[in-house]
Amino acid sequence: MHCMVLMSICWASAVQAQDLHFSQFYHSPLNLSPGLAGIYSGDIRFIGNYNSQWENVPVDYLTFSGAIEKKFYYEGLKSSYFAVGLLFNYDQAGTSELSRTNIGVTGSYSRQLAPTFFATLGASVGITQRAFNLANLTFDEQFDGEQFDPSIPVESFDKTNSLNPDFAAGLNFRLQPADAHRLTKRSKLDFGLGVHHLTQPNEAFNLNEDIRLNMRFSGYALATLMLTNSFDILLRGTAQFQGPYRENLGSMSAKIHLNRQPSREVAIVLGGSYRFDSNGDAIIPHIEFHVQRWLLGLNYDVNISAFQTATLRRGGPEVAFRYIFTSVKPLEVQKICPII
Repeated sequence: MHCMVLMSICWASAVQAQDLHFSQFYHSPLNLSPGLAGIYSGDIRFIGNYNSQWENVPVDYLTFSGAIEKKFYYEGLKSSYFAVGLLFNYDQAGTSELSRTNIGVTGSYSRQLAPTFFATLGASVGITQRAFNLANLTFDEQFDGEQFDPSIPVESFDKTNSLNPDFAAGLNFRLQPADAHRLTKRSKLDFGLGVHHLTQPNEAFNLNEDIRLNMRFSGYALATLMLTNSFDILLRGTAQFQGPYRENLGSMSAKIHLNRQPSREVAIVLGGSYRFDSNGDAIIPHIEFHVQRWLLGLNYDVNISAFQTATLRRGGPEVAFRYIFTSVKPLEVQKICPII
């Protein structure tokens, strides 16, 4: 395959770039909205996400994300708390190894506005690098009509990476029972919006070009409906918009609590998701294992769009990992903003 095809893919990605995305978007909250920082039961949360997509086509994707968050409580601020997080993302595609690396710091403030209603305002600041590897590419000009000659000069670029500051903001709302408890009163609803790349950084590889990274808007709703002591329904959806790109994804799962004894909790989640646009995209079966404060989520994208001719319906696997650390706190601190 001539590299000009690959380069055209790279330039299409650079001109109207699309952010990384996970099918288990609900297990990558800081990529969904800074307003979801600190929205969990516990003190410190570790999250990791890995995705490998389209390995049997020339422009396969590899994506990794990792995050850590910590809550801070102050007795003088009743019914509220702060959270600070660190987020790292890496996304790579194709023979040119076209990549985006991002590291950012997220901060949020959560406040209980009513016995059943909470609001969180979050923001993040970070650095984003966009880069590609010219050494892996070949060009039509290097074929002299009879043979390939790698010594022939190739197209030049002013730089092969761009480095820019990046900013995001988000707002989350939480509804849950006044007597909510993560084992016995589990119903809850989170909904909100994230806005990413507020300054639309210039990611051009030539100094005389101005190629902006479009802002991304991500709306979402994440619901847990407790039906019995041992059975929940999970409903989760997102709609994300970035320039010409649209992503709509809905998920429905059943969560079965096998053991609800404190410090011995075990649960399993079975379900599926559907990513769709006007032509359809993917069906995504998934399974999750919950053991005490640990979570392992697995899914596989089954491609059903027109691109299935190339992918043979093989989208790719995805893994999500989470651990939440909880310390024993004085009673007066435990009562501050009791998010389950």
